[in-house]
Amino acid sequence: LTERAAAYFDIRYLPLEVAADQKVQGCNGVVLPPVIFDTERKEAEALLLCEETPGPVAAVVDAAVSNRDKEPDVLRELVATAGRSQLSRLERRLAFFSVVCEVAPLCGLFGTMLGVYEIINRINASAPMVLITDFTEALSGILACVSAGLLVAVACHVFYAVLMSRIERITLDIEATSTEIVAYLTRKAK
Repeated sequence: LTERAAAYFDIRYLPLEVAADQKVQGCNGVVLPPVIFDTERKEAEALLLCEETPGPVAAVVDAAVSNRDKEPDVLRELVATAGRSQLSRLERRLAFFSVVCEVAPLCGLFGTMLGVYEIINRINASAPMVLITDFTEALSGILACVSAGLLVAVACHVFYAVLMSRIERITLDIEATSTEIVAYLTRKAK
């Protein structure tokens, strides 16, 4: 749980210090100097910067920079594949929260049914003289099961919704950055 949260919220972009006097301002802080690909040294610096910067956006830019000599259509496909790969990595294990959201109330319902079964057995055992105290303990167990199931489901649903919202923002960042870097590299190739 903590690992996934850290992965989603530890998304960083290429640092602004990489830009020289002349720069192309990308989406969400991704900055690429226009002269970044003019020399071998700059190419190596760009690749090193992408590799050292954690996060899906930097990985997509790394894929674009690494394949900058390819045909524009091939470059677009490689960058799109890198983007899909990064999104898949972000969504890994997210299905767990969805399943817990659905199963937790059912577990609470199962506990409720067991509690009702216990109440019926207590009533049958003490019939015809049934006292309320015979089944209040079982009723409190029933309420605890329902409450626990709903509490777990609500907490997982909130966490799932927050993570999905973050993934959607990262997806938009990846798409915008991918479009921009591919356009920049294809313009430079012409």
